Amino acid sequence: SAGSVPGPVCYCLGGEEPTFTDAVVTLGYLNPDHLAGGRLNIDSARSREALQSRVADPLGLSLLDAAWGVYTIAVATMTRAVKAVSTYRGRDPREFALVAFGGNGPVAAVAIARELHMRTVLIPPSPGVFSAAGLLISRLESAQSRSILRPIRTLSDAEIEASLASLEAQARGEISLEASSADGIELRRVADLRYAGQAFELSIPLAAGPLSLTTLEQDFHNEHRRTYGHSSEGDPVELVNIRTVASAPAVADAGLADVLGRAALQSSGPSVSTRRACFGRNGQCIEVPVISRRDLGSQGLSGPCIIEEIDATCVIPPGASARLDAHGNIVIDTGEGE
Repeated sequence: SAGSVPGPVCYCLGGEEPTFTDAVVTLGYLNPDHLAGGRLNIDSARSREALQSRVADPLGLSLLDAAWGVYTIAVATMTRAVKAVSTYRGRDPREFALVAFGGNGPVAAVAIARELHMRTVLIPPSPGVFSAAGLLISRLESAQSRSILRPIRTLSDAEIEASLASLEAQARGEISLEASSADGIELRRVADLRYAGQAFELSIPLAAGPLSLTTLEQDFHNEHRRTYGHSSEGDPVELVNIRTVASAPAVADAGLADVLGRAALQSSGPSVSTRRACFGRNGQCIEVPVISRRDLGSQGLSGPCIIEEIDATCVIPPGASARLDAHGNIVIDTGEGE
């Protein structure tokens, strides 16, 4: 990534090194003339020139194979990031749906999901501003923490309960300054524990009601076994930190999500057209339909196709299919498991 400044070569803002965006422009996934509904003109020829001179020629590859290579490496990098919060933590990604957002997230989402053998990808309305919208409608939070770093069996329930109560008072006081009302404020407690000598700890939520350090220690053993496949119940456990989090409803109207959903369906998109796009090595380019989100409909469409929006582009490769759900989300069946 070259960031927004100087940006991809095709932005014509001074970038000279080809990026992921330049590769997917060359593959035909992104509009070759403009992005953001025409607000950002791009020069796809410059993307091709940069890829040819900086990647294809030095490696003795064709232009499309070079672009596909960049795309493949980017997908592998993003797949590792998903593994870091799933398989590396003992979670099987096949049990989940992959939510993709950002301007280019939906371009690579199905390829990432297939690497992880995931069956479903979900693209929310207005994916390009998903993070900004989330900031407006997510609950407010205030987190307070205190380091303990002592063997859990040298501590008493009353001692830790008193510390948690103090932290909760601080968190509640801070969140009250931002919340529109004291109503709806929720508190939760978390403890970070590890086996003595470990460099990393696991976060264990504390159950409601009176604190029991004996129960907390057993919960840690169970979570360690679930996360890493083993536990060492004979080894000493350290309580590293205790934390309390106070949360309150967002000041913004939670109906913003529905507003964004309607806007995504009503916003102007491309009339149905076609574009040549490459799916795989050796220049396997085919003519694919380019449609808007609202053209997808609940009945759906089988890939390959490209869904072009003002803030994002979604690629449905061969073998996948997509439809709209009742909330305006694009739901993609990756074809895995068939």
